[in-house]
Amino acid sequence: MYCELADILAQVDRRKLIDLSNDDGEPVLDENGNPTINTANVNKAIEAAGSEIDSYASVRYQVPFSPVPPVIKKLAVDIAVYNLFSRKWTGEEEDNIILRYKNAVKLLEKIAEGKVQIGISENSLFYSAPAKVFGDTFRKEYD
Repeated sequence: MYCELADILAQVDRRKLIDLSNDDGEPVLDENGNPTINTANVNKAIEAAGSEIDSYASVRYQVPFSPVPPVIKKLAVDIAVYNLFSRKWTGEEEDNIILRYKNAVKLLEKIAEGKVQIGISENSLFYSAPAKVFGDTFRKEYD
């Protein structure tokens, strides 16, 4: 996973995350019987974000990333938060969340196109041809 619960909590208030991560009628409760964060649902949102990132980044990079570049971690948080909010749109913060998600996808597209570098070397599957032994002049003489 490219981010974790603590990273999500740095972006989303704990009470809001409790609401977003729990299913209606079946909240996860702490030892005192109070609703708490449903970490299973948060982890699903994080894993989905990682899969989405990998689908774009694998065009140019070995995935999964290890260590995780900071830009990938930020994208993972933005996409995971979007995934959590999309479980229960409330209308309160939709515009900001949707904008951050769209910006994350745009950046992932640029990463896949090679227009943005993320601070690690590209996928070793790409082949770089060696320098020419015989130039075009040599070939023309024998054509």
